[in-house]
Amino acid sequence: MSFSQQIEEAVIESLRAAFETMDSSAPEINPHTAIIGENSEVTSAGFVIFLVGLEEKLEEITGQTIVLTEHPDAFEEDGPFSTVQALVQFIGSRTVAGS
Repeated sequence: MSFSQQIEEAVIESLRAAFETMDSSAPEINPHTAIIGENSEVTSAGFVIFLVGLEEKLEEITGQTIVLTEHPDAFEEDGPFSTVQALVQFIGSRTVAGS
């Protein structure tokens, strides 16, 4: 499995876990699934659960501590958290294994 595929799997698994914790059925999650913004089904509490879980998974995969919310545009509509695909690309650009 490539590094990018590992990251995508971690993002999707973390998103599913957040939906489970919110007692909400997860929509079909794919690269175009919205994480934040108008089209997202993730609640604020669900986002926090997603973020914590994802950062833990990323540390397991990369051996690095990655703080995803440090980006100045992190929460903009077209920022790193806009879709699964945008977040996977963002994470890949910020990690040693992704370079």
